[in-house]
Amino acid sequence: MAENLCEKLADLLRKKREQLNLSVEEVSKKAGVPSSVIDALENKRWSELPEPIYIKGFLKKLSKLYKLNEEEIMDMFYRCRLSQGASPQIEGIVIKKKDRKAKLSILIVFIFFVIFAFGIFSYLYLVKIPHETVKKASSNTTMNTTSVNKTEASVAEPVKSPVKEPSIKLKIKAKGGKSWYLLVVDDLKRSQGFIEPGKPLDVSCYKSCYIKLGNPSVIEILKGDERILLPFVKPCALLFTPQAFKILAK
Repeated sequence: MAENLCEKLADLLRKKREQLNLSVEEVSKKAGVPSSVIDALENKRWSELPEPIYIKGFLKKLSKLYKLNEEEIMDMFYRCRLSQGASPQIEGIVIKKKDRKAKLSILIVFIFFVIFAFGIFSYLYLVKIPHETVKKASSNTTMNTTSVNKTEASVAEPVKSPVKEPSIKLKIKAKGGKSWYLLVVDDLKRSQGFIEPGKPLDVSCYKSCYIKLGNPSVIEILKGDERILLPFVKPCALLFTPQAFKILAK
């Protein structure tokens, strides 16, 4: 079944190119995709392809040129590679992509609930209760002006809610060179770029930090009092949680 899926993807890309009566070189110029990548995809030479993050961009360009559904093409590619025992990081990327809409919906509902609750809180404690307190004080002839002022001040004093601190704080430094990185914070926020000497990357997260490094041999990670030096030369990925961290070497 896995092999059939891989063949289906390769045949689909090749047939769409032939239907447009275009050569590999012509597609490469029109779509901005290296001809070696197009040839490797059509002939199932998966080992010759670059990292999945680059393949995602190439498949997006080919889907646009061939007028194909981008999400379906990406899903076929990831399932094909996973069935062949590819790197576990691929599976993580697919899962995050599928769950992103659901998590975003939950986040929107949560934010709406917080705003609604804050509105009720503001009305009760900053409008209604102070008003009724002052009204009661003014009707009591035995209460002097000083006591009324003290009552108003104590009731109207805003309540400070505690701020939750991130459970994971990292400082990532480059030693003697630079390294490309991909960062996913709490399965929601994604960023990528380069870590350069003298420009450390500060990372804070609550539940998990997923970090992929292109040149881990020059990277030093500080986690509180811990100092982590990565022993790998090839790209690798790290997963930090409040309990521990794992190194996923490629």
